Amino acid sequence: MIIWDEAPMSDRRCFEFLDKSLKYVLENDNHLFGGMLILLGGGFRQMLPVQPKSRKSQIIFASWLLDIGNGNIETPERNDPESTNIIQIPQRFLIQSRDKALESLIHFVYGKDIISNPSPQDLSVRAIIRPKNETVDQVNALILSKTGGQGVVYNSCDSIKSQTHDNLELDALYPKSI
Repeated sequence: MIIWDEAPMSDRRCFEFLDKSLKYVLENDNHLFGGMLILLGGGFRQMLPVQPKSRKSQIIFASWLLDIGNGNIETPERNDPESTNIIQIPQRFLIQSRDKALESLIHFVYGKDIISNPSPQDLSVRAIIRPKNETVDQVNALILSKTGGQGVVYNSCDSIKSQTHDNLELDALYPKSI
């Protein structure tokens, strides 16, 4: 048995890779996860909140997530009708893989008003979570390109190097212990 906590926060490709790997290792292509028992844990109530004053489709999506958390949405298995551990995500909630899919996700999470006039308060309560830094960089760059504001770069350093005081005596900075 494999126990996977915080499963709702995992990317679908993680599940697909595990499914493909277990089918190969267990030499069982006919069953999901090669027939291995998988327990997916985590709370759908922990998902990020949906926008206040949202459209009907967004409210329906939030209701659907709550129904999952309450155990109201379930699909019985063919071989075991008593077991209801599979949940099918309706097509209307999926962002299809296409050229503008990422832009659709950004629009859903942030909305037109926040993108056109971002504030720290509005941005601090919304997030798009991605498993890889390169994808995060891609999402951030796309969001910044839509805001239309001027970017500011703040540099940091790990050490201080004197550029004008090469003759400064180190004993003045670091006194010897007595």
